[in-house]
Amino acid sequence: MATNNVPEFKNVEEFFLYHLRNHSTDKQRLGQRFVNLYIKGRWPELFYCVSEYESKQMILTWLADNQYTGTMPKQIGSGQA
Repeated sequence: MATNNVPEFKNVEEFFLYHLRNHSTDKQRLGQRFVNLYIKGRWPELFYCVSEYESKQMILTWLADNQYTGTMPKQIGSGQA
């Protein structure tokens, strides 16, 4: 387990599925969840985005721009580099 009992995800599909399973109970937006887990700085456009489609596009673009193809970065605060 990683940050706050959130598992490490092997790929973005696992992250999206986790979000779908937990959104109804924790009420986090997709972008909010991604920023909280993976972004060290601020990204208000994604954090406050209410559109799941737009959030997915921003996340997929960020992953591609940062060369995470088929993998996910380490969660911040997980104690792993």
